Amino acid sequence: MMKKMLWFCVAICPAIIMLLAAKPATVVRRYISIQDAVDAGSIKLKIHGNGRGYSGYCIDMEISNSLHDSGYYLLESGRRLDSKDSNTQDILVVKENHIPLAAGEKKHISIFGFCCQLHHHAPKDTSTYSVGNMADPSLVMLAKFLDGSQYPISPMQHAIWVLSDNNQLASVTPDKDEDINDLIDMLAKIKNIEVPWYRIYYDKADTAHVFSGNHNRVTGKLSYFLSNNGVVNISIYTTKGQFVKTIKEGAANPDTYTYPMALDVRGWSKGQYLVRVTQDDKRILEKKFEL
Repeated sequence: MMKKMLWFCVAICPAIIMLLAAKPATVVRRYISIQDAVDAGSIKLKIHGNGRGYSGYCIDMEISNSLHDSGYYLLESGRRLDSKDSNTQDILVVKENHIPLAAGEKKHISIFGFCCQLHHHAPKDTSTYSVGNMADPSLVMLAKFLDGSQYPISPMQHAIWVLSDNNQLASVTPDKDEDINDLIDMLAKIKNIEVPWYRIYYDKADTAHVFSGNHNRVTGKLSYFLSNNGVVNISIYTTKGQFVKTIKEGAANPDTYTYPMALDVRGWSKGQYLVRVTQDDKRILEKKFEL
């Protein structure tokens, strides 16, 4: 019996060794931040606008490996590319790029990023950038959240402006009917504020600006319960109690109601307003919104 076992081991062990030797080794590649690589002189960069605006694939980068060996470089999600023109926007990188380069190789990369200086000019195809630094932690967190997401460009850009330029959270709105609730919830947690019950829509910016700041519509749902028959009135007031306008009035039966408010606010002054729901002059609901 012992001879048979010994013969089995002698016959099988070499085969196992050959299989193990044939198995390819796992190569762990360490990607170096392009900022560290620039500081070390390992790479050369040319970063510039491409004339496609200030959101999405709006920046191009030429990266050259200066080493006599291959290198692996990382353009991080959350990096803030620094405009060399103080009047042109910095760009927040959202999509991470892993860039392997052979010795002396040069590559052209399209960078997916967004304006993070609302009141500066959009980059032109002549606008140049340096590699900059990582953005502040809240913007880095948002960039990593957006990396790989399927949100349209517009809510992504408005989400960044909520953190970079302190725009209202209510300004982050869907393009059509897409669900952006997870994005809204994350921004609310970062800013430590409540999710607003309403959303604000704005006029499109002219060619000289990236954000018009001109509000045109406020939407939101007003839910209320009527315990008896009566006349319901939904009106807008300033926070000082001044009447602005009535948006709905009429008789209603006892029931639970959800009113889809879509309020035209073109030309309204910035500030806080109240939406007040009354039944027979008795207040049953009041909500605040801010323009």
